[in-house]
Amino acid sequence: MSFSKRALARVLEKLSRRGVEFVIIGSTAVEIALGRDIFEGDLDLFVIEPSPITHEDFYRGIAVEEGWEIGFTELGTIKFVASVEGEAVEVELYENLMDFNIPEEVISNTKQVSLNSVKVRSIHPEQYFVLKARQGVDLEKVKYYYRQLGRLNTSMIESTLSYFSDESEDIAERLRSAGLKF
Repeated sequence: MSFSKRALARVLEKLSRRGVEFVIIGSTAVEIALGRDIFEGDLDLFVIEPSPITHEDFYRGIAVEEGWEIGFTELGTIKFVASVEGEAVEVELYENLMDFNIPEEVISNTKQVSLNSVKVRSIHPEQYFVLKARQGVDLEKVKYYYRQLGRLNTSMIESTLSYFSDESEDIAERLRSAGLKF
């Protein structure tokens, strides 16, 4: 599934206006950094508030009012298929739950990006790489994005690795196997 920057901005604007505080955490963060106008896959958001777990009715209300489909992610959190301007954007809402854990230090060290004048927070590509390598999945995607970016902030990779002290060596090895130099 692909969607335009215009559709992405519209979905994020609708969620923001409803009081949803979030950070873009998935591959969309890297595609934004690359300056893409068309995005592939889904949109992964780390929700700060309101909780997609304890406030499920709030999100169901958004889906009903907007005419969006609603479902659940693999972790059991809310997922939307948001129809905007003739496009569908699959939006997965996450928070720290079970093995899914994004340290507060990552969330507090995000950047603000502007998408068609809609300002939102997004993780840095380097943070995305560490989070993906921690999962041990999509390392080919990490390699692809790394080649596209060309250069990285190595100190950001190292500081993000430090938040996973027990796993940092394994994560670093996965990043190196994907071709990253830091």
